[in-house]
Amino acid sequence: MQTKYPWNLSISIDGQEWNGEYYAEFANIERFAVLDEQLGKYDNALKAVPTKIRTWATDQESGERTEIEVHLYPRPKWSARSLRNASYQPYYQDPNLNRFFKYFKELYPNRSLVTNEQPARPDEFATLKINFDKDLVLTEAYLQKGNQKIPIEGAYQFSRAPIDLEEGQYTAERGYPLFITEPNAEDLSDPAFVDID
Repeated sequence: MQTKYPWNLSISIDGQEWNGEYYAEFANIERFAVLDEQLGKYDNALKAVPTKIRTWATDQESGERTEIEVHLYPRPKWSARSLRNASYQPYYQDPNLNRFFKYFKELYPNRSLVTNEQPARPDEFATLKINFDKDLVLTEAYLQKGNQKIPIEGAYQFSRAPIDLEEGQYTAERGYPLFITEPNAEDLSDPAFVDID
C-alpha cells in the first residue's frame, strides 16, 4: 500500500462547478488537503492509493457551502459511531482495501516501491472521477486512463453536511446523517472485525 501512482482527482457535480479543493487520506496513512492556495500543486505528483476524499460545494444561488465525504472502499460502520472514526486506519490485509488497490495495480502493473521516486509523464496519469447529482448525492466513482474505465464499486458517500460558518469554510456541522449511499460491492470484511457492536 506504500506504492505511489500517477493519478489525479476530478469531481463533477450536476449544475455546479467544482473549484478543485479537496482533502484526501491514503492507504499509506498520508493525508493532505488541496485548498485554494495549493491548487495545481499535486497535479504532477505520484500519490498513494486514496481511501477517503472530502470536498466542498457552494450553491451558486444561496451561497450555502456543503462538505461531502466519499469513502472508496467499505469500512466497518462501528468506526463511524465511535471516537475511533477520527483515527481509523485500514487494518492489515483488509480485503476491501486489497480489492480497491487492485484497480490501481491493473492500470499500472509495473509500479512498485522502487518506482515511487520515478516521475510519470503527463499522458501516464489516470483520473479518479467522482460524480454527484444536483442534490450532492454520489452517482458514480471510477478510475479512467485513456479509454479504460474501471468502476469503483466499493465507493460510497459517507456524509453530506452544511459548513459550520463559526468554524470557517472547511468544517461541517455535526449531527447530519451518515452513510448517504451504500457500496455496490459485497463487504469482504471479516465478520469478527465488522460486527463489533
